[in-house]
Amino acid sequence: MKLYPGVVVLVLVGMIACGKKSYPAVDTSNSPVKSNGSMETSEPFRTYNYNTMFYPTVLDAARGVAQPFLLQQGYLKLPGVTVNDTNLVYQGESFHVFQKYWNPAKDPAKAFHKYTIKENEYANYNAGDLVDVWPRSCPNALFDTATKTFNATVDCVGYGSRLLAAVGDGTSNNNAYLELINQIKSARTAIIASKGYVSTAYAFATAFPTLKTNEGKGWTYIAGNVDAPAIDVYNHTKTDKVGKYDGVRKGGFANSLPGDVMDFGNGPGTKFNGHFMVIATAPKLLDAAGLRYYYPNVSDAEIEKTLKTYKMYAVPVFDDSGQEAHFDDSRQRTSGIGHGTVLVATSPADDAPLGIITKASRKDTQITIRLVSEKSSTSMFALSVARYR
Repeated sequence: MKLYPGVVVLVLVGMIACGKKSYPAVDTSNSPVKSNGSMETSEPFRTYNYNTMFYPTVLDAARGVAQPFLLQQGYLKLPGVTVNDTNLVYQGESFHVFQKYWNPAKDPAKAFHKYTIKENEYANYNAGDLVDVWPRSCPNALFDTATKTFNATVDCVGYGSRLLAAVGDGTSNNNAYLELINQIKSARTAIIASKGYVSTAYAFATAFPTLKTNEGKGWTYIAGNVDAPAIDVYNHTKTDKVGKYDGVRKGGFANSLPGDVMDFGNGPGTKFNGHFMVIATAPKLLDAAGLRYYYPNVSDAEIEKTLKTYKMYAVPVFDDSGQEAHFDDSRQRTSGIGHGTVLVATSPADDAPLGIITKASRKDTQITIRLVSEKSSTSMFALSVARYR
């Protein structure tokens, strides 16, 4: 897949339906998440400073960019903010919330259709400062000041790139998005989009395992699993400007923390190139009862077999995805930015992530895990976690 400025996209619109649902938290013992899944916070409601707000951490940025959508979905609650269908009411003003999930796909004619806001439109969004990080266009997870509308017509990496660019400030040595791009391009062993462009989930997932592993300031590789030979071959079909791929497997998934970025990247032949997520709360290791919560109709034998083969973690994430894309998903009414839980299978030997389950039917009688390198032609080439400090 070519790296397009703004990404080639196809709209997948979730139908809006009435009704609300509770979202059980995986572990509420050390979390502000209540038993019904709603999270109360006293953080400020961001409106006219939403587009230019910088955050100290990735977790803060993930929640900050997601804030209006989490409020509208009922997952997040703020004092003084009320929800009226697709509007948020605050201090007498009504703010509209609108989003559609756009995926990278095959139709170049739709590449820029509302996915990005162009630099010559920034003034209309009271967002002239965006040009420091987004000199050409910015992923459209933005507040339209004229219509008082929070928009999100992006995909997972549109949301991810937007929030990473809002971490730190707009300078190249103190901005999560710019530092990652500069570091990967300097090493020249993995692919990544240039400044001002949205990269692919594949690029994020395969770039993370090439980062340093000793934690300090900047980006650190936390855990992951890669099909390095396949990645090396595929990277060289994309560009001849990279050297030999040097990403490695790394155990210790249990060390993942809230705010870490988790990403999987697919090889050629798959419908989508992967998925970008920000870990919302620490992964929780599941026992038999915990796994059964997600698979109420599987047999005891199936539960036992799975837990003998893998360590299984429930991982709450913020991301941009389809309607009800994950377990206990906040996106009950439409697709877009929201919160849900995915399951990650790791190796009992070194706790390296081996596979992922993004969603399963409650009617399932078997547990099917999508594994790294499971198929030679359409496999997931990388599943990785990275941290920015």
